[in-house]
Amino acid sequence: MTALLIKDWKLFKNQGRYFFTILVIAIAILIAGSEEYTTFTTSYITFVVAYFTLSTISYDEYDNGMGFLMALPVTRRIYVSEKYLLTVMLTTGAWIFSIGINWLFFRSGASEDSLQEMLCTAPVFLMTVFIFLSISLPLFLKFGPEKGRLISFGILGTAALAVFILSKMNIGLSEIKALDRNLPEQPFAVCGICIVLSALIVFISYTISVKLMEKKEF
Repeated sequence: MTALLIKDWKLFKNQGRYFFTILVIAIAILIAGSEEYTTFTTSYITFVVAYFTLSTISYDEYDNGMGFLMALPVTRRIYVSEKYLLTVMLTTGAWIFSIGINWLFFRSGASEDSLQEMLCTAPVFLMTVFIFLSISLPLFLKFGPEKGRLISFGILGTAALAVFILSKMNIGLSEIKALDRNLPEQPFAVCGICIVLSALIVFISYTISVKLMEKKEF
């Protein structure tokens, strides 16, 4: 697994200019904006880095590379485990890094309410990203990067459309508003719930991915 992690880390390093550009854009938004933009920069940096972990599967699939990898002393379970470990490490690292940037920019002027809101919304967004990755990784492994990307974004678009329709029909709005008012008062409880749910979702996704990978032919 260590060799696979080193391979993907080198791919990550080769995209250094790309990620540097993302960082510059995020900092520019923070400089030009206000503390209200902290949620956007956290989501922006975290999602972009998280999506890169999916692109490593595209590199592996290129020019029948997956068949070559499976010919090495690497089991299919180890391959899947490495992808999930890489995903969790890079996504969580990007999330922590983005929160650190936000704190450095607004630590002097941010109100206590704003800090509490950030402590609540940031874990929820991280859990949302893990849900997206937990859906996408099995699809990428089953159908390949191209079809997997289309299906995962199709599911994401359908979910967004469903939320939009429900909001227009005023279904569940009162409960959501009540939850939104109460969440900032319990940031650590929110963080704990998000950690447990994220771990459960990722574990279920990992189990499915292992079964799919073991049945896949190259």
